[in-house]
Amino acid sequence: MTRGKDEPPDLANLQVGRWQVEPSLNCIRDGGTVRRLEPQVVNLLVFLASSNGRVVSKDEIIDAVWQGRFIAETTLTRSIADLRRALGDQTQRPEYIETIAKRGYRLVAAVSARTRCRSSSSPLNPEAYARFIEGRHQFLLGTAESVDRARACLSEAVKLDPGSAAAHDALSELFWYMGFFGYLPPKDACALGVWETLRALEIDDERAESHAMLGMLRKELDYNWSEVTREFTRALELDPRSPVVRTRHALCRLLPLGQYAETIAELEEMVQADPFTIHVRWFLASTYLFSRQQAPARAHIDRMLHIDARHPLGHMALGIWQLVEGELAAAVVALEKASALAGRPAWLLGWLGLAYGAAGRHDAARLLLDDLLAQSAVRYVPPFALAMISLGLGNLDAMFEWMHRAIEARDPFVIPIPGYPFLDHIRSDPRYPPLLARLNLCSPESCGPAERLR
Repeated sequence: MTRGKDEPPDLANLQVGRWQVEPSLNCIRDGGTVRRLEPQVVNLLVFLASSNGRVVSKDEIIDAVWQGRFIAETTLTRSIADLRRALGDQTQRPEYIETIAKRGYRLVAAVSARTRCRSSSSPLNPEAYARFIEGRHQFLLGTAESVDRARACLSEAVKLDPGSAAAHDALSELFWYMGFFGYLPPKDACALGVWETLRALEIDDERAESHAMLGMLRKELDYNWSEVTREFTRALELDPRSPVVRTRHALCRLLPLGQYAETIAELEEMVQADPFTIHVRWFLASTYLFSRQQAPARAHIDRMLHIDARHPLGHMALGIWQLVEGELAAAVVALEKASALAGRPAWLLGWLGLAYGAAGRHDAARLLLDDLLAQSAVRYVPPFALAMISLGLGNLDAMFEWMHRAIEARDPFVIPIPGYPFLDHIRSDPRYPPLLARLNLCSPESCGPAERLR
C-alpha cells in the first residue's frame, strides 16, 4: 500500500523503488538478491525515505543519522556513494538519490510500506521511527550510557507504535544484551525480553527473527536445550537466509553446545556480509579462542580495533587473547583500557581482576574484588566477574562457589565454561562436572571430570 504524502514508512517493511529495506537486518532485498549494508548506511536510507521526497541538508542528515557527532564531510559523501552503489543508482541519471547542488540530497524513488496487523500504513508515528533508529544506533556503541539511552529510545518507540513487531524485537534484543553484560540481573532482563518477544510474535507469528530471539532467551532462562532447538528450528524454517536468525542461532545454540566449527562457519559468513560489525566479530574471535585457534582469533581482534579503536569489546578481546598467550602485562593494559572505555562495568572488571591476579598483582585484584562485593550490596554484580577474580587470586573454593551462584543468577558468561582456555587446569577437579550438569550440558555421571563438549 502506497503511503500518503505525510506518512512515514513502516520500520520493518519499507519498500524503496524495487528494493525491500529491512532496517533490523541491515540489508536490502530484491527478490533473491540480498545486499548487506553498514548500519549507518541503512539509517541514512531510512532517513531519506522518511523525508517524503523533500531536499534534506547535510546538517539534517548528520543530526539524524550520526546524532550530531562530528564527522568529516567525506564520511557522509562516502556513505551516500555506498548507498547508491548498493541500490544500483547512478549520479548522472539518478533513480534513487538526487544531489541538489549546495542544498543536500533528495530521495526520488517511490516509497511504500506493507503493513501487518494494522488497519489500512493508520499511519505510523514519525516519532516512533526516530526513536527506533536512535535506539539501534546507541545500542551498537557499547557503553553504559549508550545502553541506557538505547533502552529509553526503544521503550518510547514501542509506546508510540505498539503495533511494530520490529520495535518490540529490537527492545527484546536490548534486554538480552543488558542481561548478558550485567546492566540488569539476567533473570529480570530476560523476563522483560520474553514479554517483548511474545508481543512481536503476537503481531507477526511468522517473524523468523523473533522466534530466534525467543530461542536466545530460553537459552538464558532455562538451559533447556531442546526448547532452544525447537525455536531455532522454527526460525530457520521461516527464513533460513536471514543474517539475524543465523547469527542468533550460531551464538545461542551452536556455540553453547560446543559446535565450534559450525559456529565459526556461520559467523565468518556473517562478517563477510557485514565487515563492520563489532559484536559478531567479538563472538567469532571468542569462538576461535574456545577452539584453540589463536591466529584467526587475533586477526579478527585486530580488525575490530581497526574498525573502532574506542569500542571496549575490541580491547577486551585483545586482553583475553594476551592472557591466553601469557602476555600478562599487556593483557592488564588492554583490559584496563576496555574497562575505562565502557565506564568500568562490573562484568569487565571481573576479567581485569583475572588479569591482575595472573600477572601477580594480587593487591589490585583484591581491591577490585572488595569493591565489587561492596557494590553487590546495593545493585546487581555478575557472579561470574567475582569468580574470575577469585580464579586470578588462586582461590578455587571461592571460584567454584561464585560459579554456582552465576548459574543460579543465569549469568550468561558461565555457559561457555567448557571452552575457556584458562579453565583447562580445573577440569580434573571433581567440582567441575557438577557445573556442567547444572547447565544441562551433561550429568555428573556421564560427564567425566576432564570431558569437554563436542
